[in-house]
Amino acid sequence: MSSPSANAPRALLAGRVLAFAGIVLVAFSMRAAVAGLSPLIPEISKTYELNTAAIALLGAIAPLSFAAGGIFTPRIEKRIGIERTLILALVLMITGHIVRAISVNWQTLALGTLAALVGMGFANVAMPPAVRKYFPDKVSTMTAIYMSVMSISAFLPALIAVPVAEVVTWRGSLLQWAFFAIIALIPWILEFRSHRKDTSYDAPESSPQVQKIHPWRSPTAWSVGLVLAVSSITGYAMYAWMPVILIDIAGVTPAQSGALLALFAGIGLPLAFVTPGLAKRMGKHVHWLVTISSVFFLVGYLGLLFA
Repeated sequence: MSSPSANAPRALLAGRVLAFAGIVLVAFSMRAAVAGLSPLIPEISKTYELNTAAIALLGAIAPLSFAAGGIFTPRIEKRIGIERTLILALVLMITGHIVRAISVNWQTLALGTLAALVGMGFANVAMPPAVRKYFPDKVSTMTAIYMSVMSISAFLPALIAVPVAEVVTWRGSLLQWAFFAIIALIPWILEFRSHRKDTSYDAPESSPQVQKIHPWRSPTAWSVGLVLAVSSITGYAMYAWMPVILIDIAGVTPAQSGALLALFAGIGLPLAFVTPGLAKRMGKHVHWLVTISSVFFLVGYLGLLFA
């Protein structure tokens, strides 16, 4: 397999099929633990008790795990390299999915959820450097591909969680995602075992020096951080609570609640293609997009409260 370090443009898969498969398969595994659990809560509650505090804890694990990924992954990646970081992330995902599937109480369910989501947090941070290393001439294309696949991985688990559980029980529905993570692990093991000796990402020599900045002193950094924090908390709150709320107040079935959660997750896919171009056109007025988004959040929440 040829070195991916060449900067000259070439065919997308030329000499890097394993890396392409690995990136796409990891992307497909990166939201399953978040989206595939909450539609199953009514079924899991028939096996052992899941009270309000337990459901709240399960919902809180996701943003905390992704925050931990942002803090620790760069250090881990620098020490052991991109390939081994992704292997570690996938092993954590697989372990978490298995522990959740065999859980006997909400504590073991939470432990498995923590392992799976920490792995996803690691993968979330490691993916951009992996793209830069293996596809330096196709960064935009590969980013669009893996982001699209990641969007699919957000709505598909919610959509099929209950139908699969009706066939193979809720344990089988949770366990299925371990098999996808195992498949994603194979290309990265092969990639690591290949002739490649460079296990860490080295920026091209032509890369400009990054100027040291102080984000804590930047109003823009605070604004962007606040918007991202609120949107993330809102998203993960919906992943944790939307199916339960809909079953409780709207009289929908668990399968219907999963489909509605899938709609919530899937709407981000077309918007991901439209919003960047729209933001670029709006220029200095881009803050109106944040305002409009906030209004949509408000209307949605009021609808859930009063409809």
